[in-house]
Amino acid sequence: MDQLTPTARAVAGARSLLAGIDHAGRRRLDAEVRLALVSEVVALGRQVEALRAILIAEAGRSKAALSGEVSVAQARSIDRVLGELPATLTARAAG
Repeated sequence: MDQLTPTARAVAGARSLLAGIDHAGRRRLDAEVRLALVSEVVALGRQVEALRAILIAEAGRSKAALSGEVSVAQARSIDRVLGELPATLTARAAG
């Protein structure tokens, strides 16, 4: 796992930065600034999607997906389903 430490650190840092966004602070933004933010987030999303595809392909090539017991197609399906879950679950949703 030492080889992935920089990647794991970058992903954790990105998640932490996103969790710290001050959503209320955007109330004062004008439409032009809001649209610029949308453009930046779309670009960020594309980078994240590209990284996800690369990591899934790498896992498939190295048979890292549960020691080769899960195919790349299955890993993609699992990833899709997990991506559809809300970021946090309430006690009601989890129970």
